[in-house]
Amino acid sequence: ADWSVEDLRDVLEVAIQGAPPEAVRVVEGRYLRKRVREQCAYAERYGEPFALVVLKLAVEPAEGDYTRCLDALVERLRRSDMMAIYKRRLALLLPRVHPTGVPALLARVREAVDTTVGRSVIESAPVALFPDPQYPETQSMLDWLEDRLRPDDPS
Repeated sequence: ADWSVEDLRDVLEVAIQGAPPEAVRVVEGRYLRKRVREQCAYAERYGEPFALVVLKLAVEPAEGDYTRCLDALVERLRRSDMMAIYKRRLALLLPRVHPTGVPALLARVREAVDTTVGRSVIESAPVALFPDPQYPETQSMLDWLEDRLRPDDPS
């Protein structure tokens, strides 16, 4: 089989850390993009929707707010969920989330973070759902994610 550099890195990480890939919840950006591609293929094949959420944190969080925010999210992630960190933004990949459940899910995320941090630190939380007519294929989801992770994105 042909192995990409990312595949080899993933195998080595598992070998070194001794944890199965599905137990890794906070991942780096390239791995998240790979998982988004896989999730799109899975959703197209089996019809199970998923959501991408990008949490934009306050411009200048107080000392320790960022760590407390991460802790609150990691504690509440499902085994199948993933999170990637990019500057003051947190990207969440949430498999098997039905579109009607997203508002309640976001409310619980905001409440958990606000309670743990002690104040509101989430400025915005844009969401993309797949499948959705607005994002009909894998590349449109990846483009949406890249746009929301960009520091100059207003959302």
